[in-house]
Amino acid sequence: MKNSLKQGMSLSLKKMITDDLIASNQNLGDSLFASTPSLLLLMEQTCNILLNKHLPKEHTTITAEINIRHTKPIYIDETVTTSVHLKYIDDEKLFFDFVLLDDENDVIAIGAHERIIVNKNNLIAAPSASKV
Repeated sequence: MKNSLKQGMSLSLKKMITDDLIASNQNLGDSLFASTPSLLLLMEQTCNILLNKHLPKEHTTITAEINIRHTKPIYIDETVTTSVHLKYIDDEKLFFDFVLLDDENDVIAIGAHERIIVNKNNLIAAPSASKV
């Protein structure tokens, strides 16, 4: 498989925290700040935006492992900057460092993420709900 991925690539994206990212609106407790799964979603979206520019159309990536430390709350209408850095490439394995920062550049969350490049044609479709 040919791709243009290079170790050291990075991408940073800003996003405002919206109501749908808040823990209490996801049945994840009563807190009014962005849930940890929402922060993971922002990180994975940023990785995918970076990767999709460099992979052949028949390939995609899937999550293999995530390690996150959620250190500070971020609330509705606050802005978060999600930065991902492709630290290491080992064949189909991609290893990222990531950080999410608030407007004062304080760390909201930090961690490591591993993705695996796969051929879309080799993925098995999940059974439809009517067949389960």
